[in-house]
Amino acid sequence: RVIGGLEKKNKIISPDEKNVIAYHEAGHAVAGWFLEHAYPLVKVTIVPRGDAALGYAQYLPKEKYLTIKEEILDRMCMALGGRAVEELMFNKISTGALSDLQSVTKMAYAMVSVYGMNDKIGNISFYDPNNENSFSKPYSEETGKMIDDEVRIPPIAVEGERAPHVIEPKQQQTAWLDTNVIFEDDALLAINKPSGYAVHGGSGLNFGVIELIRHARPKAKFLELVHRIDRETSGILLIAKKRSALVNMHDMMRHNRIEKKYTMMVEGEWTDPKKTVELLLKKTFTQGGERRVNVTEDEDDSQNQMSKTIFYLKKSLGPYTLLEAKLITGRTHQLRVQLAHLGFPILGDDKYGDFSLNKVLQKKGLKRMFLHAFSMKMKHPLTEEPLELKAPLPRELDAFLSQQAI
Repeated sequence: RVIGGLEKKNKIISPDEKNVIAYHEAGHAVAGWFLEHAYPLVKVTIVPRGDAALGYAQYLPKEKYLTIKEEILDRMCMALGGRAVEELMFNKISTGALSDLQSVTKMAYAMVSVYGMNDKIGNISFYDPNNENSFSKPYSEETGKMIDDEVRIPPIAVEGERAPHVIEPKQQQTAWLDTNVIFEDDALLAINKPSGYAVHGGSGLNFGVIELIRHARPKAKFLELVHRIDRETSGILLIAKKRSALVNMHDMMRHNRIEKKYTMMVEGEWTDPKKTVELLLKKTFTQGGERRVNVTEDEDDSQNQMSKTIFYLKKSLGPYTLLEAKLITGRTHQLRVQLAHLGFPILGDDKYGDFSLNKVLQKKGLKRMFLHAFSMKMKHPLTEEPLELKAPLPRELDAFLSQQAI
């Protein structure tokens, strides 16, 4: 009986590659051996079979109709065992884990968005068999970001207690938290996030703001990000302390019942006292995997999203202008892309700004992007009482503004 395809005798593999493949397949086997819910391993080979496979492992699945969360997590761990061994043994990773990563990604998204196996998203399923081939999604952009975050981060968080070396944040990384609290009650925490802090870990970062807050408050039962702001942006960031508050806040955001305002300094002389800007935005990725957003006119692509902002002129400063912006929509990099497209890039923006000017500004003391989320108005998510939050301009931005006003 032929399993896994015929042997590809014409596929010549170098001894070094055979070594990597052998360790990779052994990684799956060893991981599966120690995991309680992994499928039993029957056969493993490094003989090329099929169109793409360089190695092949045969497992004996159990005949059952229900799958528990722990079983899915163990299968994910076993699938990533090959990639883990490559990194441990060779201090390098190869493309050999492609099918494993595809499988793990599919399982992770199913856990979070189909089977309701995630505490943050809750017992909700977004699966619609009648809408499988559609590009539209049955949830908001903010919920989509939450799902992406939960898919990327939890394997580390869930398996953290098994890790032999747990990395703890340094004391200086959390020292600013208490002094930057703007508002707090039993349901909500609002902080004035400094520039340079990502809201969550991942992509090479061990800790983001939410991980630091959880570390500083180990007894807190529930701490989840309500929304996100860019790493380079400072200002108001909301953290829910109750699930009911998180759900209500997301409903308020979907129905545009939260007023968010930003202040920024741009290059150029802005003359309109008030200007409404509506632009269609398209998300792309660089070869290095970094997210970029561009203005587009392609209305046929359902993935493209309309962005809307109202800008107010606050102060003309010669070659620069101080603006205030009221967000109507909350798209990724919305303010940065809109202003750059209009010819008024934000000072210090390292993605969409004037790079040569940014180098000059660094010598003058502006070593970050001049963008700050300073105001938020809404009703309290539980009591419905009016709530107005203010975050003062950071000292480094205030100092640069004072220099221009002289």
